[in-house]
Amino acid sequence: MDPAPRVAITGLGAWTPFGAGWAALRSGLAAGRSALTRVGDRAPALPEAVAGLIHDLAPFRAAFPEVRPPLPIAPTQIALVAAHEALTDAGLAEDPQREQIGVYLGRNRGPAGVVAKIMEAVLSGGAKKTSPLLFSQSVANAPLGAIAAHLVLRGPNLMTQGGGALLLALDALRRGDAPALLVGGFEEIEAHCFAADAANGFIRPRCPADAIRPYDPTSAGPTFGEGAVFLALEPLGRARARGATIYAELCAAESGLGAPLAGPSALAGWGSPTAEALLSLIQAALRGAHLTPSRLDHHSGGGNGDPHLDALERRALALLGRPDLPSTSPKGQIGDGLGFGAVLAAALAADALHRAAKSHALVTHIEFHGALFAALLRRPEPA
Repeated sequence: MDPAPRVAITGLGAWTPFGAGWAALRSGLAAGRSALTRVGDRAPALPEAVAGLIHDLAPFRAAFPEVRPPLPIAPTQIALVAAHEALTDAGLAEDPQREQIGVYLGRNRGPAGVVAKIMEAVLSGGAKKTSPLLFSQSVANAPLGAIAAHLVLRGPNLMTQGGGALLLALDALRRGDAPALLVGGFEEIEAHCFAADAANGFIRPRCPADAIRPYDPTSAGPTFGEGAVFLALEPLGRARARGATIYAELCAAESGLGAPLAGPSALAGWGSPTAEALLSLIQAALRGAHLTPSRLDHHSGGGNGDPHLDALERRALALLGRPDLPSTSPKGQIGDGLGFGAVLAAALAADALHRAAKSHALVTHIEFHGALFAALLRRPEPA
């Protein structure tokens, strides 16, 4: 049997609280700045709380001048810009097989903002007070359809949760389902959900921005952030044949639950993630990549400033025999992006492998409800 095709990461795109574009994210993180700000009118019930917000949608109008507001909704605009950047960065915008490229999208929750807007109008004035155009944006996969339509990508489209998009995209490319895939995630901050998450203990945003510190046991976090991050993936041989920039090779990906969905945990989540469960996924990814723990020299993690979850990740590395492996996470600077958190961790690992003298990166991510994700990235050897 022929070995599974190797898969390369050839494009990066982002729009985060640091601004539109991958360069804005990289420069903000490198400078050690915080993009967390007070939510103010974005969440009137908690105006003094901090979060990672996108305040200006002008970059969408510049990138897509032919598309007129009010549609698509803000999170779709943000995702479209990030997806377009990844496609262009990969050199796939003019690819002869462009229309066969697909989109795999990760999402944590539905389009809460537009649903809230619809229901507020319905409850206050009846159904006739709501624009029928909004209903088309209230379905969970509306952003996925907008990306595929506006970027003319007619390959396989799929929406799932968190790191599942990367796992399924890796499998799809190895099967030959598409010549390339855009894989991304996005999230928005919606006032009602933000207040509910704070009240139920998912987040603790009533603190100074500098008090949210990943992998620090004295952290007061986490809080949330909004935005979108996308990767362009394609078979390594194809990328090399067309002379594409190769950031990293995605060698293996694994996802699973730390425990059955048996009720609320101490973190107000559905599942109960454990270090042992995360360790099992890391070990499975290492086997899939034919690597040993000693080869790892970078960990791009999901640390969001929650002392329990951050300690869980570090405990998994200790059980792996690599307590010395440094862990990095951007969530103390831009907030926990939920739907794009796993993709962001992978994108930052790919960028680090491309720019620094590192060879193998471990990516991990933990969802609030207990879902776990692990992946292995490798700096590709010269062709």
